[in-house]
Amino acid sequence: EMLKENRTLQQLDISSNWIDKRVAMALADLLKENRTLQRLDINNNSISDGGATALAEMLKENWTLQQLMVRDNSIGSEGAIALAKMLKDNRMLQQLDVRCNLICAKGARALAENLKGNRTLQQLNISKNLIGDLGAVELVHMLMENRTLQQ
Repeated sequence: EMLKENRTLQQLDISSNWIDKRVAMALADLLKENRTLQRLDINNNSISDGGATALAEMLKENWTLQQLMVRDNSIGSEGAIALAKMLKDNRMLQQLDVRCNLICAKGARALAENLKGNRTLQQLNISKNLIGDLGAVELVHMLMENRTLQQ
């Protein structure tokens, strides 16, 4: 409840805390109404696809979060697809770190398709996943249309 009503917290680092998808889902629900948090670091946990999907849903309603760090969380293509769909409409997120997960070419394709029209994301880290050649080609094609990604 504190996160719903908090008006000062701008960064929350809960990395490496054995957080699973249930906790991530509860956190996402609370953050829907938060209007101050700008950076959420939930790296090195076990939120999996369910947690990533909940965070993506939250970002459809939360317009203040600028950095989402979900590195090393066993997120597969389902979670990547949910995050990708969110990127199509989100106008606030500037940094997304999904490295060291289980994202394959299907997830990379979804990210690429939805980033073509995104005008706010400046940093995407998708290294150390399973995107392969097909996923890499999709991302390269996206870069020909996206003008905001810098890293």
